[in-house]
Amino acid sequence: MKPINLIIGLLSLAYASINAQAQSANDTVKVFYKGKVYKTTTKRDAEEEERSKTWKFRDTVKKEMVLIKVLIKDDDGENWDTEATSVGHDSSIKLQWGNFKKKISSDDKLVKTYFIPTIEFGFVSTINENSIEDNLDPVFGKSWFSNVNWIRQTVNLSHNKFFLSYGLNQNSYSINYNNKQQVQYIDNNGYLKTNIDTINHYKRNRLTASYIAIPVLLEYHSKNNKFKIAAGAEFAFNSKTSVYQKGNRKEGDFIQTNKYDLKVNPTQVNALLKVEIEHLGIYARYSVTEMYKSSAYAPDTNPHHHLFSVGICLFGI
Repeated sequence: MKPINLIIGLLSLAYASINAQAQSANDTVKVFYKGKVYKTTTKRDAEEEERSKTWKFRDTVKKEMVLIKVLIKDDDGENWDTEATSVGHDSSIKLQWGNFKKKISSDDKLVKTYFIPTIEFGFVSTINENSIEDNLDPVFGKSWFSNVNWIRQTVNLSHNKFFLSYGLNQNSYSINYNNKQQVQYIDNNGYLKTNIDTINHYKRNRLTASYIAIPVLLEYHSKNNKFKIAAGAEFAFNSKTSVYQKGNRKEGDFIQTNKYDLKVNPTQVNALLKVEIEHLGIYARYSVTEMYKSSAYAPDTNPHHHLFSVGICLFGI
């Protein structure tokens, strides 16, 4: 069998960490690029004069393309590169380094935009700093949180590993309390109070609070993107608060939705953590700010509610 020569041409980046290995005419060429292995065989079919394989890699930081081409053909004694490097045990297998540069495509910009990249569902409750008699405590398994991430942008900070992300969310809390007969209201002094309704029978008595939110997160992605973690803050603004009630009274059944002024805090700052493993994402969200305004309660009666939620992220984080 005639000896063969192996040519590899590529755009070399200083930190690309590219190397290739082959040891015989019937071996496998392995190209290592940023932690991943790409393979091609050096064996040719009988009718083939030469065999070639090309890989293209894009560097989003330098806005350059790395082109690697492996060419296997008969060794006719031609010296392809005076600086060729012998690889393995076969001196006829050589490396030739060339230069190639191409404008990066729009898909690999440093800033990428995604529309509705994830939707979150989970349970919600409150963490209270003080224990107050007749306090409204959400039922964790029957109160839920949903979030639609309408738009999200990521900025590649370092080698496709670290990203800054921000976007626009729509958060919604649906809170059911332990005692359905317990009703919130504002008294004559302007304070938030609760009362046990002995006239109406409630089958549903739910508080809904909606927010427009802007998350700002720092993300880490593993080399194979099978593990991702994101942490940061979310700045939210209350867009609607209402109470949905369903039940019956002497006059018959009733269903009503009321937009009460329950002195819900108009702004919210959340601490947010997301983790994704094999495209399965989970989140934890904790409101640093209180659910209600500081003026909502009479002195020494404020339980200091802080909303928190845990759940899953559909389509990843």
